[in-house]
Amino acid sequence: ASTLAPETFTLTNAGASQWELNWNYGILQTATNVTGPYNDITNISSPYLIPRTNTQQFYRVKANL
Repeated sequence: ASTLAPETFTLTNAGASQWELNWNYGILQTATNVTGPYNDITNISSPYLIPRTNTQQFYRVKANL
């Protein structure tokens, strides 16, 4: 049996009006409401730079086991 490493999901200040989102596995998803619906963000990898805007945006990681 194999054991997965603990999940990590961090958001840090990247300066220059950006946030840096890091995760160690899974598929990043986004929604404009905390209750969803959430959509996969395709063709990206960690770290992901997010511009700071006045737009409300929520993120989560969906496990791809």
